Amino acid sequence: MSGKRDLNFSLYSGRLTHQPEMMQYNAGHGHMLCFSLAIHSDAPSDKIDNPMFLDVKVTGASPELHQHMSIGQEVRVRGELQSRTFKKQDRIQRTYYLHVKHPSDLEFLSRPKDKTTT
Repeated sequence: MSGKRDLNFSLYSGRLTHQPEMMQYNAGHGHMLCFSLAIHSDAPSDKIDNPMFLDVKVTGASPELHQHMSIGQEVRVRGELQSRTFKKQDRIQRTYYLHVKHPSDLEFLSRPKDKTTT
């Protein structure tokens, strides 16, 4: 092994699909913000709206951070794409998520439009 490490860096922007949840980890000494993004492609070959959904986990988030987020809000996140493998009903399954190591790698872009205004 040469000592070089592979680069695992991802940058996504999308809209929140559900209200973010705050979870505790490390025996209650740390907080993790969990949410899902709908990410739309701008590729010319995409004739229909077929978003990719990505789960995001932000470690080190303050408990108040999720109160500033709402469904439909556009955010940009930087992090590492990670996967976890598990066995479910005799089948091996893999799940992917984006691990954001610091809340400063979460950027609020726009709030959802209020549907009651014209």
